[in-house]
Amino acid sequence: MRPLTARWLAIGGVAAVAACHGAASVFFAQHNPYLTQIGAPCPILTLTGWQCPGCGSTRALYSLLHGDPVKAFTMNPLLLACYASGTLLVGMAVAERLRRPRLARALTTSAIALVAVAGVYTGVIRNLVGL
Repeated sequence: MRPLTARWLAIGGVAAVAACHGAASVFFAQHNPYLTQIGAPCPILTLTGWQCPGCGSTRALYSLLHGDPVKAFTMNPLLLACYASGTLLVGMAVAERLRRPRLARALTTSAIALVAVAGVYTGVIRNLVGL
């Protein structure tokens, strides 16, 4: 049996992400998280009153899938930062394939910084400012 190559792993990853988004689109076509609660309430929010970094991500994904990225950003900027960093990491893989190590490093650093800043904002600053 041949070992999996990076190409096949990447194709499998893209297929898995596409399948998850397809399933989420079907689910959110029938359930609006702005009107009804989907799933259990956040235990961190319930116990502490502070929003965790994931709070608002269901509504953000719903808004994003329904073509409203501005509302998605207001609900949870970390979700959009994760999507943007994923795009940057795909660009990094392409840059490595094209033998552009400086560009690959810059894209990787940008992806990490983007998620770090969005994570700090989503997990800490929005609780202190009250957004």
